[in-house]
Amino acid sequence: MHPVRVAVVVTAISAASWLLPIYRVVEYLMSLPSLMSGKSIGDSNDLHYGYELLFSYLFCLLTPVLLGYLYILRPKLLVIVPCLLVVAMALRVIALRPEEVIVLFPSIRPFQPAQVGLVAALVGLYFFQSNSRPEFDQS
Repeated sequence: MHPVRVAVVVTAISAASWLLPIYRVVEYLMSLPSLMSGKSIGDSNDLHYGYELLFSYLFCLLTPVLLGYLYILRPKLLVIVPCLLVVAMALRVIALRPEEVIVLFPSIRPFQPAQVGLVAALVGLYFFQSNSRPEFDQS
């Protein structure tokens, strides 16, 4: 299969896994003024938490794009394998549903998905930079 097709398929699957969480956090941010009726400890905390989640989700959405681009430059399967981490985090976020008014503690740290995306990007960059053949000293 052509590297561009593989990169597009992997990027599309990874991006599709983040569409529902991004939709839910945008819906949460738009409905926040109506939800702030004394249920929360701090109304501004809910707003900051929502924006941090949105940033984190968008970062995770862009990570597979970077890995797909690196795969097009050097077609090594290990470069796009870390996209599985991003998809697994999306499934965890979908299951936990952290887009809610904070009552006592949030269900996840807001930057936890971005941290997983960063780890996936760094692992992909490592595999992109690594050589498949070991170098031996000829002396």
